[in-house]
Amino acid sequence: MRAPSSLAALVAASAAASALATAADAALTSYADEASWRAAAGAVTTVAAPNIPSGGLYLPQLGLDAAVVGTPIPAILVDPWGLPAGTNVLQAGQNGQVWSRAFNFSQPIVTAFAIDWLFRPEQDVLGVSAYFGSTHVGSLFWEPASAFPGPPRFYGFTSTLPFNQVVLVGTQMSWGRAVMFTQIPAPGAVALLALAPLASTRRRR
Repeated sequence: MRAPSSLAALVAASAAASALATAADAALTSYADEASWRAAAGAVTTVAAPNIPSGGLYLPQLGLDAAVVGTPIPAILVDPWGLPAGTNVLQAGQNGQVWSRAFNFSQPIVTAFAIDWLFRPEQDVLGVSAYFGSTHVGSLFWEPASAFPGPPRFYGFTSTLPFNQVVLVGTQMSWGRAVMFTQIPAPGAVALLALAPLASTRRRR
């Protein structure tokens, strides 16, 4: 994994996303292969080109509100990505300074997260952190692309504890083709599902 050249910058960006973060004993398992990640993640919700909306990625029907933008694919990426000109892709960050972008999830909560993304080779800081409320679940450092322009790479992880926010940190503008995640029912929903058969039995008596 790529260690940041400025750990202080990464810490500052993460703190901006969750100033009250506290430690938790949970491991994030990283995946560079989508098939292996999907096998571990289970049922997956995917938001991907060519079905990315313009503007902010606010999809309440999927429980997702992300600080990334749907925008037409840059001309330089049309051939390497194999997408028609004008197709919306996701964009995050700016060049030359540390940025952070949050993916926020409403209930049900999340246990796996992945992106198909192109991070420029010049990234000095490239990391991802997962949170559940104010609790820090875990963090990973990721490798950027080896060349630009080029195709997106798969980045994914699963967690031993659920989370409801993912924060990406980088130092160069980046583009994404897909966001993927696995949700589980909230505790209240689990209780309702468990009670449903009992209620049905009582109605039949």
